[in-house]
Amino acid sequence: MDNLCESPVRVIRVWVGPGFPPMDRRQVVYEEYVKAGKIIEVALVGPVDYADMRGGTQNSRAAILPRYPVGTVDAIWGAYDELAKGTLQALEEAGRTDIQLHSIDISNDDIDLMISHPNIWKSTAAVDPKLIGISNIRLLAAKFAGESTPDTFNLDAQGVKTSDLRPGINMSNIITVASDWRQEKGVFDSYQWMKEIKAAVAK
Repeated sequence: MDNLCESPVRVIRVWVGPGFPPMDRRQVVYEEYVKAGKIIEVALVGPVDYADMRGGTQNSRAAILPRYPVGTVDAIWGAYDELAKGTLQALEEAGRTDIQLHSIDISNDDIDLMISHPNIWKSTAAVDPKLIGISNIRLLAAKFAGESTPDTFNLDAQGVKTSDLRPGINMSNIITVASDWRQEKGVFDSYQWMKEIKAAVAK
């Protein structure tokens, strides 16, 4: 995080849950930073309307920002990109460029917003959605084939800094700034029958 190298970092957590498995797992990692003293959670906020994550988050963030004057919050962490987009709107409308925004997940819309608001939205972390799809299908194929499969499988998220983005970057060419994007090697591809299928498809 730019200018956030010193700990602890004062953070407003933008979250939804519990009961949303991806968010719950992200919360586990977040709590590790809190327990380690690297993060001080200043506030916890969520959307006022779950049916409208972006708009609901904007409204709840706009309501809470006046409570925290300049210098009292270092960053806002959005556990989901729709939450981050609502937060961005609230920060922009309040003229609050003193608080950095960091998020999880990425899309073409996110990239455009990051590029157009580099003074607020500083970074995101994400896994290539295509890689997630590949993993799911290969895991399902392995189950159908009677292979022993793990109860859980983690894909390493890639950090994307706004400072590395430029106009023209999108989900199809983001690998040019996130070198480990689309790293599918080793994702349930060690089975011989899987290798034969891949070889047949490649012909």
